[in-house]
Amino acid sequence: MYLCMCGNTKEIRESSVSAGITKSCGCLMAEQRPPSTATHGLSKHPIYRVWNGMKDRCYREKSDDYPDYGGRGVIVCDEWKDDFKAFYNWAICNGWEKGLQIDKDLRAKEMNLPPPLVYSPEWCRFVTPADNSNGRRSNRVIKYKGERRTLNEWSKLLGLNRSTLRGRLERNDWVLDDTIARPASFKKNGEARKSKINGQ
Repeated sequence: MYLCMCGNTKEIRESSVSAGITKSCGCLMAEQRPPSTATHGLSKHPIYRVWNGMKDRCYREKSDDYPDYGGRGVIVCDEWKDDFKAFYNWAICNGWEKGLQIDKDLRAKEMNLPPPLVYSPEWCRFVTPADNSNGRRSNRVIKYKGERRTLNEWSKLLGLNRSTLRGRLERNDWVLDDTIARPASFKKNGEARKSKINGQ
Protein backbone atom coordinates (compact mmCIF):
# COMPACT_ATOMS: atom_id res chain seq x y z
CA MET A 1 0.00 0.00 0.00
CA TYR A 2 1.45 3.38 -1.05
CA LEU A 3 0.76 6.60 0.89
CA CYS A 4 0.68 9.48 -1.56
CA MET A 5 1.80 13.02 -0.67
CA CYS A 6 -1.83 14.14 -1.13
CA GLY A 7 -2.92 11.82 1.69
CA ASN A 8 -4.55 9.12 -0.42
CA THR A 9 -3.48 5.49 -0.21
CA LYS A 10 -3.28 3.18 -3.20
CA GLU A 11 -1.94 -0.27 -4.01
CA ILE A 12 1.15 0.30 -6.16
CA ARG A 13 4.13 -1.97 -6.83
CA GLU A 14 7.05 -0.87 -4.66
CA SER A 15 9.47 -1.24 -7.59
CA SER A 16 7.47 1.30 -9.62
CA VAL A 17 7.72 3.85 -6.83
CA SER A 18 11.42 3.30 -6.12
CA ALA A 19 12.25 3.48 -9.86
CA GLY A 20 10.37 6.76 -10.19
CA ILE A 21 7.88 5.32 -12.68
CA THR A 22 4.96 6.08 -10.38
CA LYS A 23 5.13 9.44 -8.56
CA SER A 24 1.64 9.75 -7.13
CA CYS A 25 -1.70 8.03 -6.74
CA GLY A 26 -2.86 9.79 -9.89
CA CYS A 27 -3.43 13.25 -8.44
CA LEU A 28 -0.29 14.65 -10.09
CA MET A 29 -1.55 13.69 -13.54
CA ALA A 30 -4.89 15.39 -12.87
CA GLU A 31 -3.17 18.59 -11.77
CA GLN A 32 -0.98 18.68 -14.88
CA ARG A 33 -3.75 17.90 -17.34
CA PRO A 34 -4.52 20.91 -19.59
CA PRO A 35 -7.92 22.50 -18.86
CA SER A 36 -9.18 21.69 -22.37
CA THR A 37 -8.79 17.94 -21.75
CA ALA A 38 -10.16 17.93 -18.23
CA THR A 39 -13.44 16.05 -17.79
CA HIS A 40 -16.11 18.40 -16.43
CA GLY A 41 -19.22 16.25 -16.95
CA LEU A 42 -21.16 19.23 -18.30
CA SER A 43 -21.12 18.62 -22.04
CA LYS A 44 -24.93 18.31 -22.09
CA HIS A 45 -25.53 21.47 -20.08
CA PRO A 46 -27.10 24.42 -22.00
CA ILE A 47 -24.11 26.61 -21.06
CA TYR A 48 -21.84 24.22 -22.95
CA ARG A 49 -23.81 24.97 -26.12
CA VAL A 50 -23.42 28.70 -25.46
CA TRP A 51 -19.66 28.26 -25.09
CA ASN A 52 -19.38 26.12 -28.22
CA GLY A 53 -21.50 28.56 -30.21
CA MET A 54 -19.33 31.48 -29.12
CA LYS A 55 -16.18 29.72 -30.29
CA ASP A 56 -17.88 28.52 -33.46
CA ARG A 57 -18.71 32.10 -34.51
CA CYS A 58 -15.15 33.21 -33.87
CA TYR A 59 -13.05 30.36 -35.24
CA ARG A 60 -15.02 28.15 -37.64
CA GLU A 61 -14.91 29.78 -41.07
CA LYS A 62 -17.81 27.68 -42.38
CA SER A 63 -20.14 29.05 -39.70
CA ASP A 64 -22.89 31.32 -41.07
CA ASP A 65 -22.04 33.85 -38.37
CA TYR A 66 -18.28 33.81 -38.95
CA PRO A 67 -18.25 36.89 -41.27
CA ASP A 68 -19.71 39.04 -38.48
CA TYR A 69 -17.43 37.62 -35.78
CA GLY A 70 -14.21 35.78 -36.58
CA GLY A 71 -14.15 37.43 -40.00
CA ARG A 72 -14.00 40.83 -38.30
CA GLY A 73 -11.34 39.75 -35.83
CA VAL A 74 -13.60 38.85 -32.89
CA ILE A 75 -11.97 36.34 -30.55
CA VAL A 76 -12.67 34.57 -27.27
CA CYS A 77 -10.45 35.64 -24.36
CA ASP A 78 -7.70 33.29 -23.19
CA GLU A 79 -9.52 32.71 -19.91
CA TRP A 80 -12.49 31.10 -21.70
CA LYS A 81 -11.25 29.83 -25.05
CA ASP A 82 -9.86 26.48 -23.89
CA ASP A 83 -11.44 26.24 -20.45
CA PHE A 84 -15.17 25.59 -20.45
CA LYS A 85 -15.29 25.28 -16.66
CA ALA A 86 -13.99 28.85 -16.28
CA PHE A 87 -16.75 30.06 -18.62
CA TYR A 88 -19.33 27.94 -16.83
CA ASN A 89 -18.38 29.32 -13.42
CA TRP A 90 -18.56 32.89 -14.73
CA ALA A 91 -21.95 32.25 -16.37
CA ILE A 92 -23.49 30.78 -13.21
CA CYS A 93 -22.31 33.79 -11.19
CA ASN A 94 -23.40 36.37 -13.75
CA GLY A 95 -27.08 35.89 -14.38
CA TRP A 96 -27.28 32.93 -16.74
CA GLU A 97 -30.76 31.46 -17.03
CA LYS A 98 -32.04 28.93 -19.50
CA GLY A 99 -33.18 30.71 -22.65
CA LEU A 100 -30.85 33.69 -22.32
CA GLN A 101 -28.10 34.41 -24.84
CA ILE A 102 -24.62 35.84 -24.43
CA ASP A 103 -23.96 39.37 -25.67
CA LYS A 104 -20.66 41.27 -25.84
CA ASP A 105 -21.80 44.59 -27.36
CA LEU A 106 -24.59 46.10 -25.24
CA ARG A 107 -22.36 47.12 -22.35
CA ALA A 108 -20.02 48.97 -24.72
CA LYS A 109 -23.00 50.58 -26.45
CA GLU A 110 -24.30 51.92 -23.13
CA MET A 111 -20.87 53.47 -22.56
CA ASN A 112 -20.81 54.97 -26.08
CA LEU A 113 -17.84 52.82 -27.01
CA PRO A 114 -17.28 50.82 -30.21
CA PRO A 115 -18.19 47.12 -30.05
CA PRO A 116 -15.36 45.12 -28.47
CA LEU A 117 -13.62 42.48 -30.56
CA VAL A 118 -13.42 39.98 -27.72
CA TYR A 119 -15.77 37.80 -25.70
CA SER A 120 -14.56 38.30 -22.13
CA PRO A 121 -15.89 38.71 -18.56
CA GLU A 122 -15.36 42.48 -18.84
CA TRP A 123 -17.80 42.90 -21.73
CA CYS A 124 -20.20 39.98 -21.75
CA ARG A 125 -23.63 39.63 -20.19
CA PHE A 126 -26.66 37.43 -20.65
CA VAL A 127 -29.68 38.97 -22.38
CA THR A 128 -32.99 37.88 -23.87
CA PRO A 129 -33.02 36.77 -27.52
CA ALA A 130 -34.94 39.95 -28.42
CA ASP A 131 -32.33 42.24 -26.84
CA ASN A 132 -29.54 40.28 -28.49
CA SER A 133 -31.21 40.43 -31.90
CA ASN A 134 -31.73 44.20 -31.67
CA GLY A 135 -28.01 44.72 -31.12
CA ARG A 136 -26.74 42.59 -33.99
CA ARG A 137 -24.78 44.18 -36.84
CA SER A 138 -26.98 42.35 -39.33
CA ASN A 139 -29.96 44.34 -37.99
CA ARG A 140 -28.42 47.72 -38.76
CA VAL A 141 -31.13 49.84 -40.43
CA ILE A 142 -30.18 51.41 -43.77
CA LYS A 143 -32.37 53.95 -45.56
CA TYR A 144 -32.49 53.84 -49.37
CA LYS A 145 -35.08 55.44 -51.70
CA GLY A 146 -37.40 56.10 -48.78
CA GLU A 147 -37.28 52.53 -47.49
CA ARG A 148 -35.69 51.48 -44.21
CA ARG A 149 -34.47 47.90 -44.15
CA THR A 150 -31.89 45.84 -42.30
CA LEU A 151 -28.61 44.71 -43.82
CA ASN A 152 -30.02 41.19 -44.16
CA GLU A 153 -33.13 42.46 -45.93
CA TRP A 154 -31.17 44.59 -48.41
CA SER A 155 -28.83 41.67 -49.01
CA LYS A 156 -31.74 39.48 -50.10
CA LEU A 157 -33.45 42.19 -52.16
CA LEU A 158 -30.26 43.10 -54.03
CA GLY A 159 -29.16 39.50 -54.48
CA LEU A 160 -25.82 40.16 -52.79
CA ASN A 161 -24.06 38.03 -50.21
CA ARG A 162 -24.46 39.65 -46.81
CA SER A 163 -20.73 39.83 -46.07
CA THR A 164 -20.02 41.24 -49.55
CA LEU A 165 -22.67 43.93 -49.16
CA ARG A 166 -21.45 44.78 -45.66
CA GLY A 167 -17.86 45.16 -46.89
CA ARG A 168 -18.92 47.50 -49.68
CA LEU A 169 -21.11 49.55 -47.32
CA GLU A 170 -18.24 49.95 -44.87
CA ARG A 171 -16.02 51.28 -47.67
CA ASN A 172 -18.75 53.73 -48.70
CA ASP A 173 -19.62 55.07 -45.21
CA TRP A 174 -22.73 52.86 -45.14
CA VAL A 175 -24.38 54.86 -47.95
CA LEU A 176 -26.34 52.43 -50.09
CA ASP A 177 -26.63 54.82 -53.07
CA ASP A 178 -22.85 54.97 -53.43
CA THR A 179 -22.49 51.24 -52.85
CA ILE A 180 -24.83 50.39 -55.72
CA ALA A 181 -23.41 53.03 -58.07
CA ARG A 182 -19.75 52.26 -57.34
CA PRO A 183 -19.68 48.82 -55.68
CA ALA A 184 -15.96 48.04 -55.93
CA SER A 185 -13.78 51.02 -56.80
CA PHE A 186 -15.50 53.94 -55.05
CA LYS A 187 -13.38 55.79 -52.51
CA LYS A 188 -14.22 58.70 -50.25
CA ASN A 189 -13.92 62.00 -52.08
CA GLY A 190 -15.93 64.35 -49.91
CA GLU A 191 -19.00 64.49 -52.18
CA ALA A 192 -22.41 64.95 -50.56
CA ARG A 193 -24.15 61.85 -49.36
CA LYS A 194 -27.74 61.25 -50.42
CA SER A 195 -28.89 58.81 -47.77
CA LYS A 196 -27.62 58.03 -44.31
CA ILE A 197 -28.00 55.23 -41.84
CA ASN A 198 -30.99 55.63 -39.55
CA GLY A 199 -32.09 58.74 -41.44
CA GLN A 200 -29.12 60.89 -40.41
